[in-house]
Amino acid sequence: MGKYINKIEKHFTKLEITPQLYIVPWFEELFTKTLNIRLLSHIFDLYLIDGEIVLFQTSLAIISYLEEELLNLTINEVFKSLQRFPENALEFGLIRRINYFSCIKKEFYDWKLQNEIGSQKSILFEIILASQ
Repeated sequence: MGKYINKIEKHFTKLEITPQLYIVPWFEELFTKTLNIRLLSHIFDLYLIDGEIVLFQTSLAIISYLEEELLNLTINEVFKSLQRFPENALEFGLIRRINYFSCIKKEFYDWKLQNEIGSQKSILFEIILASQ
């Protein structure tokens, strides 16, 4: 995250907020409790077109959209703010930010490829061990 939104990463580190604390609920709910229906329909369209990378792009977009606000909040206030995206937020502002974070696609797919190759190597290793 720090590569793209450095200030907020430093603030979250100071507050001891790890990405798993807010991203896991977002992904499990597919943002249904966080975003309004209009934004959610855009996100689902993007998800159907581009796949799981959209979840990461949307997460970065939400945090960057709320960055100035989040930098001035305590840990409890941060979590409250991350649970519900502002109703009065400009829809195209978030969508534009999601598009901005399309730069992470190559990194994401490189990471995914490495992890898939890693899991295939471990499966192959298990097969080799079992055959001995």
